Amino acid sequence: MKPESLNRRVLCLLMPGSMLAASALSAETWTDTRGKTITAGFLALEGNKVSLDMKGKKVSVPMEKLSPDSQKRAQMLAESPVRELAGPLEPGKEYLYEIPFAQEEKQVVERRIRPSAGLPMQPILRLSVTVPPDFDPEKPQKVIFVRATISGNAGSGGHRIAIPAFMEAAQQLGWIIVSADNPAGIPRENVLDAATLRTACNMLEQAWPAFRSWTFATGGFSGGGTSSVHAIGGLHQAGITVKGALVGGSRFYVYEDLANAYKCPPEKSTQVKYFFSNGRRDNLATPALVQDVISKMQAKGCKNTRVEWHEGGHSFYRPHIADALKWFAE
Repeated sequence: MKPESLNRRVLCLLMPGSMLAASALSAETWTDTRGKTITAGFLALEGNKVSLDMKGKKVSVPMEKLSPDSQKRAQMLAESPVRELAGPLEPGKEYLYEIPFAQEEKQVVERRIRPSAGLPMQPILRLSVTVPPDFDPEKPQKVIFVRATISGNAGSGGHRIAIPAFMEAAQQLGWIIVSADNPAGIPRENVLDAATLRTACNMLEQAWPAFRSWTFATGGFSGGGTSSVHAIGGLHQAGITVKGALVGGSRFYVYEDLANAYKCPPEKSTQVKYFFSNGRRDNLATPALVQDVISKMQAKGCKNTRVEWHEGGHSFYRPHIADALKWFAE
């Protein structure tokens, strides 16, 4: 007896009154063992059957009828802590998750974190995501990993506190905002930071299979600006190529850390667009210090550097965020 195609199997299962009771994820392509495809949203994995939403109707397909890739996708969506991200999302809403690190990353994290009084250090990733209007993971997207001022205090809020500064520009220009934090706050710790970013990217790829092919940037102010350069290296270890880095109010030359601490090769890091945003009256990241950092980076081969000035002091000038995101998207 010939195996049924997925299309025929689905049509046979469309029973009258089988309207959906659960919320489906966004529609995607499912393939059967004969190569036939349908477009439907994942609902649940119930025993050995995959429940799908096909144009408002609930259908059940035996796992063995699906191709190996579709079986793997169904299993992953059933188990993923971020499966909600694969569904319709509200623009500008912050989706916040606390996710255990995978075993291999958990070992890295546990070796690096240091317990603090009253703050038990659990190996948990804190992942925050906001999406822009008309977000569609089936189409190419732009993602910025935001960074906050360095702090070893796990109760400081982490990189997540940088999200509000980027929200308006990201919503207007169609950028996803992501922050990823480990239990130790934001330490000066490249191994821990890289493990955090690798785990975050793995989680996001579960929800959005095309994630790693999108456009990526990093950005932050002051210590977050410095950290946005380091994030290029951490994301490199996660298999992500960063197109741009917004370095706001930073006076530190940390470019060489990318090769030395993160093993990010110059052929990658020199191609990044570095957007420096600084105040002419900044008494911390003074114009002279910033120009010195840029000169050193240019001497190392970073030709895509740009500096924009505002008339204030040590403050994050919001219009420069939009300018940077537009430049990165070019």
